[in-house]
Amino acid sequence: EVGYTQFWPASHRSSKFLGFGPVAEISDSTFDGICNAGDGVWYDYRLLHRGMPNNSKITRPVLQIVFKKRWYVERANYGEEKIIR
Repeated sequence: EVGYTQFWPASHRSSKFLGFGPVAEISDSTFDGICNAGDGVWYDYRLLHRGMPNNSKITRPVLQIVFKKRWYVERANYGEEKIIR
């Protein structure tokens, strides 16, 4: 079990979610993004998402590419200062 990314669908529609917490599992609100090596997953970065534990001795490489529209400013995770000018 090398783990996977778990998502909370539609969680980007509310600013009141602070994290997954027990309610996500109790309400069966999560989606396990289990896929094959080499597969791609496309999702809205604003969704609550988390990496599940890698319980193996196998390294799990992950490549993440983030695309955004010019109008979107990420404030919740990285602050307001631009890293590219």
